[in-house]
This record gives sequence, C-alpha cells and structure tokens, in this order.
Amino acid sequence: MFGRSNLGGILVNRIGFEGSKPNFQDYNTTAGLDYNIYSASNKIRGKIFYHHNFSVDSVRSNPDGSKEYVYKNGPAQAVWLMYQDNHMTLMYNHEWVHKNYNAEVGYVPRTNYFRFEPGAWFRFFPKKNKLINNHGPILYLSNYFDNSRFKLVENQAQVGYQFSFQNRIYIEGTFTDWYIFLQNEFDPARSGGTPLPDSVGYRFRNGNLSYSSDFRKRLVYSGNFNFGTYYNGTRLGLSGEVQYRVQPWAIFSLAFEHNRIQLPAPYSTASLSLISPRFDFSFTKNIFLTTFFQFNTQAGNFNINARFQWRFKPMSDLFIVLTENYGSGDFKVRNRAIVFKLNYWFAI
Repeated sequence: MFGRSNLGGILVNRIGFEGSKPNFQDYNTTAGLDYNIYSASNKIRGKIFYHHNFSVDSVRSNPDGSKEYVYKNGPAQAVWLMYQDNHMTLMYNHEWVHKNYNAEVGYVPRTNYFRFEPGAWFRFFPKKNKLINNHGPILYLSNYFDNSRFKLVENQAQVGYQFSFQNRIYIEGTFTDWYIFLQNEFDPARSGGTPLPDSVGYRFRNGNLSYSSDFRKRLVYSGNFNFGTYYNGTRLGLSGEVQYRVQPWAIFSLAFEHNRIQLPAPYSTASLSLISPRFDFSFTKNIFLTTFFQFNTQAGNFNINARFQWRFKPMSDLFIVLTENYGSGDFKVRNRAIVFKLNYWFAI
C-alpha cells in the first residue's frame, strides 16, 4: 500500500472446554488491524494499530445449576512514527490500553494507561575534523498516565550529548529526571525487606556515562557508569562487556553488571551483581553452538544454557537446547530441561 507500506490483521481466539466438549461461552478473543508504514526513501517508518479484546470477566452459578457468564471488552491502540536522516532522528509514540484489555493468549504487561513518548536525536558533522565524526544532543520524554483519573504516574525526562569519533569510538552522557507514583508497595532492593509504601510519589535524578570501543576490531569492549538518587536513597551502577572474535569460528564475551542501592532505615540496602560469560562457535556454515552462563546474586541463581543449531537446508533448522539452574550457595540443581525444536521451510 502506497509504495512499501502494508496492512495486516490479527485474530487470536481461546475456547474453554468442559471435559472433552468445547464451551463456546467461555472464550477470549483478540482482533485487530496493524498498519506498517515505510516510505520509499526509508526515512519515515512507523506503525499504527487498533486491537480489541472480548473475554469472560466472571462466571456465576444459578440456583438451578446453570452458569451465567459476565463478559467484558476493551481496546488497545498505539501510534509510533520515526523520521531519520543523516542529521537527525525524530520519534513520536503514544499508547493507550483500556483497563479491560485482557489478551490471555499473548503478553500484556500493563493495562489502564496512556503513554506519551517523544524523542529527538541530532547529529552535527564538523568539517575537516580528524578526531570527531559527529556529535549532537539527545532529548527524550516518556510519560505514563492512569486512564481512570488521567493522573501522571510515571515520568522520565532525559537530556544528553553524544560523540562519535573517526575511529568509531562512541561516548554518551545523559542526565535523567524521574518521577514515579507507587501504586503498590515496592522494595527497590528486592531483598524481601520493608517495602516503600504505596500511594506516594518519588522524584529522583541520576547521571549516566557510557563508552564503546571500535566495533570493527576483534577485541571490543564497552562500559557504563551511573550514579544518583534512587527513590528515597541513592544508587551506584556499573556495567560492561568485553568481546573477542576468533574469526571465522568463535566469539567469546563476558558481560557484568553491579548495582549498589542504599536506602535509609528501615528500608533495605543491597549490593547486586550479575556476571554473564558467553561462547559462540561456528563449526561449519551450517552447525553452530551457543553457550552462556549467568550468575545472579539477587536471585541467588546460577544458570547454564546451551543451544545446538543445525541448518540442514535454507530456512530449515533443528535446535536442541539444554538449560539448568543451580542455587548460588550450594550449587544444587533447582531444575533442568532439554528442548527440541524443528523448523522446516516449505516452498510453494
């Protein structure tokens, strides 16, 4: 449509069963239209969608033994548009999800909200500069409102500046102002301690500095540092990743993240770390093995995940995935699973 754009539809339906017979009064249905926007120059991209959900809210038992179903329905709608050229990126997004939107066969992390999210990134290219390739400011805003009262419940306002050097090194610094109105009790340290009370708004601020090296080299590394207030306390965060390519058969990487959260008594203080080594092997052009480990002090968990892939013909793959979870203290097995998956491409 109109060059490269297209219109798509979606229909997802769940029917309940009573024994071996379907119960057509017990259902959850989501139907909608998606309009995907692509300009001929690819400078303008976007998506507009409208989905509507119809589902059972509750079931009542009548004195005669019959069942009475109470139904509800609600829509979800969003518009995302982006303009991008060599000098700037402009983005607009809004989302609106009704409180009754309940797509059971899907994933709906949040309902009953309206989100307003614009952003702008600019790039200036200095002439005859042997050090800097481009630089420019960053502007970003994200607001969440409660649909019932149209009250602001979350705000993120960010300003920053970025530098991209001729040797492909990238440096970015940002300052972010946050506001969060807690609608439920919340423990920021997630340690099981005394939670912050609900129905209270918190405003906090933090600065962030990130760095990434030349991605064209075999040894690539990046890092991130942030510090500032956090709810009614402070937070210090460090993260980074080192990656080494042994061309053409392997990539070795190590990622880490550490957060130090300090809150006043009686709330919790925590020191949380996450370490993730990863190994990618390409034995041939068709046989691959990816293995990663994750050590998480917050969850007290050590995870191993290994995925074997055999591409036996174009677009057709056999996957074998092994995953295991261990307690970080005693290293006893918590759970273990092996999964087989087969994709086969039929040419019509």
